[in-house]
Amino acid sequence: LDARSLEHNFEIMAVLYKKDCSAIVERQFIQDLEYSTKIELEQWKKRSASDKIKESFYRLLSPLM
Repeated sequence: LDARSLEHNFEIMAVLYKKDCSAIVERQFIQDLEYSTKIELEQWKKRSASDKIKESFYRLLSPLM
């Protein structure tokens, strides 16, 4: 965890001591994985120009969200 991660990537770190709380976080993570779609590098490289423009636009707004 470094300054860039905190300031630019909006990453955080937490230490959870209670098993109940950590179990909730773990279940949520597993659920997130189930709703996720794996994207291969070649698929990522072939995305449309409009998708790339939208990504850039939303990246600018991400600090406000």
